[in-house]
Parts: sequence; C-alpha cells; structure tokens
Amino acid sequence: MSRSFVALPIVLAVWGCSDFTEDLSDGNYQKNFVSSLDELTSHSCTSKNEGEIIIMSNPDKVSFSYQCEDGKWVGDEGDEVAVKKSSDSKASSSSKAKSSNSAKEESSSSVLSIDDISSSSRVVLNGMSEPALGVCAPVDGSTSIGKGTSVAFKFTADGSLIEDPALLTTATYEWDYGDFEISDDSENGRTSSKVLFSSGGDHKIHVIVSIGDKVQTVACPVHVNGVPISGCSCNSDAKVVNYQETPEVTWSVSGCRTEAASLTYAWDGRPAGDDVSYTKTFNEPRASYAPVLTVNNSDNTQMEVLCPGVKVTEGAEYQMDGHERVEFPAGDFSVLMTAPKERCADSFGADFYCSFEGGGYSIMVVDGEEYEVSYFHSVDLPCDKATGDYSLSLRLSAPALCSLMM
Repeated sequence: MSRSFVALPIVLAVWGCSDFTEDLSDGNYQKNFVSSLDELTSHSCTSKNEGEIIIMSNPDKVSFSYQCEDGKWVGDEGDEVAVKKSSDSKASSSSKAKSSNSAKEESSSSVLSIDDISSSSRVVLNGMSEPALGVCAPVDGSTSIGKGTSVAFKFTADGSLIEDPALLTTATYEWDYGDFEISDDSENGRTSSKVLFSSGGDHKIHVIVSIGDKVQTVACPVHVNGVPISGCSCNSDAKVVNYQETPEVTWSVSGCRTEAASLTYAWDGRPAGDDVSYTKTFNEPRASYAPVLTVNNSDNTQMEVLCPGVKVTEGAEYQMDGHERVEFPAGDFSVLMTAPKERCADSFGADFYCSFEGGGYSIMVVDGEEYEVSYFHSVDLPCDKATGDYSLSLRLSAPALCSLMM
C-alpha cells in the first residue's frame, strides 16, 4: 500500500499527552501522539486501523511519524517497529509465518527494534542507532542462490556485544517466514527451516532474537538469481603500464549470453549500464589493479566476472640502450628503450631478442603481442619503439636474458 505521512510541526503543543487526538484532513483516521518507542509498540496495528498515523516525540522535541501497515508501524524513513505481543497471541500465531523455540514471554523491559535491512551492522532502538546483536545469513555462506532453490538461514550473535555470554544459553529465536514456502520443517533454535525461493530478486525472512532483556528483529537477506548468464570474458588493453607515460588502462567484457531480455554492466561499484568497457586513470603505482565487474540481466541475475590485474609502475623498471643484455625474472615489466635514434635505420628497425633457460615452451608478450617461445625468440621493433625513451610493455612466463640489437 502507498504511505501517506503528515508534516510535523517543529514544536508540539501537546507534548506528553499520549491520548491526544486530532482529525486528519481526509477524515478517515486520527493522529495520535506518543512519547516513546515502547509506548508506540503498545498500540495495536491490525486491519481494523490500517493507515492510522502516530507521531512519536522525545524530550529533545525530535519527532517521528509512523503509519500502521500490514501489522507493523512503519516509519517515514521505511523503518519498521513490531507490535508487542502477549504470550497468548504468540501461541496462536501461524506455525508457517512465525515459530519459536521458547514460550518465554517478552517482559516490559524488552527493547524492541526497527527492522535492519542489511542484517549486519546497526538497528534503531528507542530512536537511537545501536549495533545489531548479530547477523543472519544462509547457512552455506552464499549471498546469492538460483531461482527454485531452498536455503536455510542461521543467526550468529556478535559476542563482543553480549555482556554476559551465559545469556546466549537462554536466548530464543522466533522465525518469521512471511509468505515464502517452507520446503522442510527443520527449524532448530538459531537455524531456520529451509525456505524455497521461486522468484528472482532480493528477498529476506526475519528472526526475532531475544538475548537477556533485549529483543531485535533481524533481517536475513539473500539474492535470488533468475535465468543464468554465461560466456562472459573480461580483458585489458595492457598488462603493465608506466603511468607517467600511459596513465589510462581500459578493460572490456565480451561474450555474455542470457535468455533474459537484456544485460547491463556495473564497473567498480558504479550504477549498472550498457557500457561494455571501462577506463581508469592512474596517478600512482599499483602492484596490481583489477576492476570489479558485475553483469546483470533483466531476470534479476547477477554474476561477478573476473577481470585481469594490471601492474602500474612509476617510471620504467628496466632500461635498455642497445649495448648491454638485461636479465629479467618472470613477470610483467615496463622497459624504457633509450637507444639513440641515429643508431636505428628506419628500413631495418631493431630486434628485441630474448633467450630462455631450460627446455619446453615459454610465453613472451611484447606490447600486447604474444609469442610462444622455445629457447629463444626475436621480435622486430620499429625505430620509434626501440629508441627515444619509449616505454615498452613486457611479459615473460619464465626468466630470460634479453638484448636490443640494431
């Protein structure tokens, strides 16, 4: 349902009068005022008063607006507050929607929480942000599953936030599965039953955790993928660059296939779009850098694609002047070619020659061109790449002794 919230005055003239009401302009509901979150949770929220609005103000005259929606009070920023339940109402609730491993009744000192969407960091207690008592996630540690898959969730308490570890032995867990189908009734304490997710997208169930005198509603999120994505390949236009000479590196993705209507690409946390390439500018050396690429389709499937790392150097790591041989280990390098231009004849160019120790084949990549080498190999270089402080990109799969001959 759509939410409609009233604008709040800066100062409430009826401060502290929780039973004060005034008619709203639409004439359908009344606006109630309360002075605490605990008082708010004492107000019933059922189909009979769906849409009712309550204004909560604290002694600092900070006001919050909550509306009755689907059995919960929903704040104007999307936070949700559960309604206090008696032990009788707990016992009569649906075993599919909610179940508990204890008949423990919530005491008046219980602290009720607003639903924490991330389930991993903070909840709002009595109008103030506080750390969550723990996290809830799929038992197998996955953050995404395939459509039609069943998964169980497990709540893990944050021991650093529990003053008395003995309280964990008496903690209770009440699982709320919402409208999702339970594929087996294997619920056991802090582990839920297996839940079947038949549609793609971001979904969650909830667990109400009671530890000592604290009660928190924690979300258990999971992303459900639709039809699969396959065939994606990510490549870069360089393996090593000297940012003082070549500050930009471009990665591109190709080959992605899916039966969904469309594909989008999210590079390095940026919003997903149609760009199949991504360029990054460097201004400092990096041992290795690879962007994070997530490919999405219109059926809610997300797939992370591995991109190759690029080594970024500050200046050339090696120098070749055409007089001495240079010994290289295996790896990626930036080589400064400093031979005088007058030594290189344009009609012949220069030979970049490398010899490898041992038998078998080695890989030699010169400025992006790959060669399979047995013992030794010579690459023809034009004069503009052999002289004049040109920065040559070199990759060797094994140690080699290289020289520049003109």
